[in-house]
Amino acid sequence: MARRMGLDDEDHQHRLFARLTVEMKKYEGFS
Repeated sequence: MARRMGLDDEDHQHRLFARLTVEMKKYEGFS
């Protein structure tokens, strides 16, 4: 179970990073 939680947390970090990348691209488009 702890292992599964670790995988879920890793997936969450990947999503967060992907979302951050999208936001960065948006700001680059504005500037």
